[in-house]
Amino acid sequence: MPLTDTFIKALRHDPSKSAGSKHSDGHGLYLHVKESGKYWRRRTALQASRRRFAPGVYPTVGLAQARRRRDEAREQLASSIDPSLAKQVQKLALAYAQGEHFEAVVREFHGVKSGAWSDTYAEKWLRNMSK
Repeated sequence: MPLTDTFIKALRHDPSKSAGSKHSDGHGLYLHVKESGKYWRRRTALQASRRRFAPGVYPTVGLAQARRRRDEAREQLASSIDPSLAKQVQKLALAYAQGEHFEAVVREFHGVKSGAWSDTYAEKWLRNMSK
């Protein structure tokens, strides 16, 4: 039986189940209720290996959004793409696009610290980091 928002909001962790309880929504998507929170999970099988895909944490990721992510993951699996790997690649691409990579951090650090360094040391430090 598919989950509903009302049911999910009412769910509480059962202390007698140390590993938490799982509530299925269909097509492999389930809500794992633990003492620390409610986690969306989806079991998949890719190239004869079982994987677990994590669409997010409830309530940050609601039921409708978790279902959309599940459907996107199903489409990726149909194209032989690992959804977890695709998520990691997307996250790295976003970080790189926002300038959160090594060179940006080095240049920012150099800008902050170079005022306290001698000019020769600042040039040498930046040259070494670029190598």
